[in-house]
Amino acid sequence: MNHKARHLTAKDIPLAFPLLQLLHADATLSEWEQYAWSRIEPDPEPPALPLPSKRGIVIAENAGGYLQGMFSYALRPDAFRGPALHCDQFVALDLIGVDSPLNVLLDKAEHIARDCGGARVDFHLSDAFFSDVPKRSRLHQVLCSTGHQIHSFRYGKALG
Repeated sequence: MNHKARHLTAKDIPLAFPLLQLLHADATLSEWEQYAWSRIEPDPEPPALPLPSKRGIVIAENAGGYLQGMFSYALRPDAFRGPALHCDQFVALDLIGVDSPLNVLLDKAEHIARDCGGARVDFHLSDAFFSDVPKRSRLHQVLCSTGHQIHSFRYGKALG
């Protein structure tokens, strides 16, 4: 099965809620709706050439139209490495171990970053997917001993 990635629309908001719940089990539909509405652009009237948006939510759907992945994004300045497309709320289902929307989501993030003039893509991934990662650094130990907890992992890629 092939996936396609596209921007979330108003009609997709309730359909994408189960994906968000994989990352935030205690989130309410109302919280998700408020967050999603803050990230999506209203449909232009009359239709115009779309300019790259500096914030949004991307969803991945399979050939049957079922949502199987998403991420939200915002372009953020970085004085030393150039603007970065900051991606979070990232989830990609791998339902049968063969077919995953992961690659189409990663490709879409890079295209959006380039279209927006970004120099890199940064993914902040939920600890829901990495709870068994070894945590051996001194910095980790100090942060945890003072009450900090891991909530995400960050991966970055320069677009050169």
